[in-house]
Amino acid sequence: MAGVHPTSPRTARRPSRSRANTAEAKNDLRAKFIAAGRRLLAAKGSRDVSLRSIAAAAGYSPGTIYQYFRDHRALLIAIREEDMLTAVIAFEMIAASEPDPEERVIKVFLGAARYWLDNFDQYQTLFSLSPYKLAVNDASGLPFGRSPIVVRSYSLYDRIVRNLLAAYGVTSIDAKCAVDSLIAAVHGIVSFPIYTRTMDWTPSMSMIEFLVRSLLTSWKTHKSEI
Repeated sequence: MAGVHPTSPRTARRPSRSRANTAEAKNDLRAKFIAAGRRLLAAKGSRDVSLRSIAAAAGYSPGTIYQYFRDHRALLIAIREEDMLTAVIAFEMIAASEPDPEERVIKVFLGAARYWLDNFDQYQTLFSLSPYKLAVNDASGLPFGRSPIVVRSYSLYDRIVRNLLAAYGVTSIDAKCAVDSLIAAVHGIVSFPIYTRTMDWTPSMSMIEFLVRSLLTSWKTHKSEI
């Protein structure tokens, strides 16, 4: 009997991914799953994305992704922590490069806005998922909004705004309210025009710069008005 031809369908093998056998390869593979998860979460939402679909999007079998993330929650936490850490480091570098308190606040908030507009898939995963997923706690039981990396981010904004108010010599403004208002307003301008694209908006960065400078001007003149 003639042997089976080596290229026949019976003997052809599907190409397979090689296993990650080194620490560097494992880190690279983990990063691929995080990137694929981020893309799917931003495109489809948290309830429509499974670990199996993320593994397939990355080009691997479901069994492989479970070697890195025990469940959907673990992957979401990893995505958020990685994206937030990368962002915070970028914002801290901006702050460290500017000695003037006023320019520091302007540059950090404009830099943060530009960063999120340029990486809106990360922004969606961090801030725009459904309340169900926003409530996910990390391995230690902390909600995302109280995790160390978010506290680190908020501390940066809090520090530079308080330093600016001190430089202005203004003590009558509630510093926490000033910080919170500036953060919330900037984030609102980052996201709202993107979710209402049918409206004719002024460019987002122009609105954000106008907002930040207007608020700072009001803080600066607050002392002379009381």
